Amino acid sequence: MHIYDHLLKNPLHGPIVQNNIDRPELYSNGKKHVVAIIRSENRRNGIYEGFRLIGGEKKIIENIQNEIIIKPNCNTDDPFPRNSHHETIRVIAENLINAGLPPDKICVGDSSGRYRGFPTRNTIEEMGIKRVADDLGINVAYFEEEEWVTVKPPGAKSWPNGVKIPNRIYEADRIIFTPVIRPHRTPYFTINMKLRAKKGT
Repeated sequence: MHIYDHLLKNPLHGPIVQNNIDRPELYSNGKKHVVAIIRSENRRNGIYEGFRLIGGEKKIIENIQNEIIIKPNCNTDDPFPRNSHHETIRVIAENLINAGLPPDKICVGDSSGRYRGFPTRNTIEEMGIKRVADDLGINVAYFEEEEWVTVKPPGAKSWPNGVKIPNRIYEADRIIFTPVIRPHRTPYFTINMKLRAKKGT
């Protein structure tokens, strides 16, 4: 909690930046998004099948100049299913690499939760994600340790002063979310998609 309290009292500097142009929808059928639902006892096979059904990995890595961020749910260091499974990160990253994307163009990153997650560096290591990143040669980001920027989305009345996001997220060409489905005490419904994300893919 002392890290969380420190961030509250000393918020990260976030200079205002221009809104990014909306990224084109990679997987769509006309105006409809493509969604794949897979039941599998094998995590690797299930993820492979998901990529295949939505249209493959090649679309994701086209025209990448900066990074593709894999954004897990690392709220605490509790194991799956409370947070993203480290092998999910491995399989996604391997798919991107096998499709032709250099490992240094891939980054896995998050900012953990206030109760038992900070520092994120420890949480990502405890969850096994740091080991996966080291094995594959991909980058790791602990967002509370990095630079942030302030984005002012047009028409966002609830955030008149803008929304702060990690600059690494702002600069990324693509963001791949790996949420988990779990109960949550804050929303008015349960079994929600739990992922602390502030920016679209």
